[in-house]
Amino acid sequence: MQRYSKLMMILVRFLDSCPSIKALAKWCYYIVCSLLYSKQYKVKLASGEMRLRDANFAGFFSTFFGYYDKSPWNKTQTRMAFHGINYPPHQIPDPDTPVSIVVAKPDLSDPMEIGKSFAWNWQQGSRLCWLSDKQVIFNDYISQEDQYVAKVVDVETRTTAIIPYPMNDVYKDKYGLSLNYDRLERMRPDYGYKNRPEAVKSLKPIDEEDGIWWVDLQTGKGELIISLSRLNCFENKVSMNAAWHKVNHIMISPQGDKFIFLHRWFVRNKKYTRLILSSSNGKDLRVLLDEDMVSHCWWVNNNAILCWARFRGQNNYYLIDTDGDDIHPLGDFSLLGDGHPSVSPDKTILVTDTYPDKYRMRYLVLLSLDTKVATKVGEFYEPLKYSSQSRCDLHPRWSPDGRKIALDTVYSNKRRLTVISANDWRPCVKPTE
Repeated sequence: MQRYSKLMMILVRFLDSCPSIKALAKWCYYIVCSLLYSKQYKVKLASGEMRLRDANFAGFFSTFFGYYDKSPWNKTQTRMAFHGINYPPHQIPDPDTPVSIVVAKPDLSDPMEIGKSFAWNWQQGSRLCWLSDKQVIFNDYISQEDQYVAKVVDVETRTTAIIPYPMNDVYKDKYGLSLNYDRLERMRPDYGYKNRPEAVKSLKPIDEEDGIWWVDLQTGKGELIISLSRLNCFENKVSMNAAWHKVNHIMISPQGDKFIFLHRWFVRNKKYTRLILSSSNGKDLRVLLDEDMVSHCWWVNNNAILCWARFRGQNNYYLIDTDGDDIHPLGDFSLLGDGHPSVSPDKTILVTDTYPDKYRMRYLVLLSLDTKVATKVGEFYEPLKYSSQSRCDLHPRWSPDGRKIALDTVYSNKRRLTVISANDWRPCVKPTE
């Protein structure tokens, strides 16, 4: 399935070197297309055998989960966790308005609020996820201490434990990895929190006391294991020396012995990116990709990563062997465009999404790992007012049994956690027009 012409991809590559012009051009393009193009429907599924259900509750104007790298279902699929909020769904998050942390039955019935968080954004929520079948963890802000923290809540007993670090990723209930959300707020506010404006103003371009922290989830003790200063020295490039640095998108491997993250630095408005692999203690670093464009990743297994990236000058989905040097394209999907990929529990299907096309439609795409065929199985309208920090990526996520996919949508002009069900997704990945 092709979404972009080769001419469009060449234009995008050119605009990548001019971020300000790119942002203006993209906005003008969306405005013009919204006036010229439209479809008669707001949502469409490719198969009548697929069923769609929204988390639509009287108590919340909006429901959503967050990022694609976590699942709203617990492991036994007896509960779902998500965010609920009564706040304009197209506006930039307000630090004084909390989201509710909600747990419901797997059919999205009987919602129960188990907590609130003042540390959230539309893209990743509060980094809510399950630690075990009955424990969730999410980030919060404690105003009395002017500190971001993580809270662990037992959904049965309602007991709460506080960890003095906000989490970016966790490995079961063993350990977590933290980063500086003030730095994200300054450099990529889509993923930052807005509660500490003075701390944001006081940041340095690079800091030996900032980076990635390893945190024991049982004791709450943490230590800085990778500093920004160390990253600047590690396989240094001239462009790094006068740049603003940050890390983001930490993803721990399935067995918890290593993790990947994006090291990004900015010279004026130009962005540079490399994908780095580290042991869980931060002692062993290895650059996996370093051509200034690495985006969304997924651990296929403990020794293989799938990501959208540029390799040898070509943007595509790539498979990377973390134990060796093998990097090869998943197939010829260079014209599909960037998305948020994850692989089904049975390792046969990749699901991803797309950015809005000229009709303001985001597509849900299934890709057979056997046949290397990509098939559009859903279309979801995104009104133009949902843009920039308030955009709504679909962020597809598999259920543990592989029969459901959870999305965040705004096709109804409200944010909704949306679940699509199918008894078997494999028939859906046949070629379609």
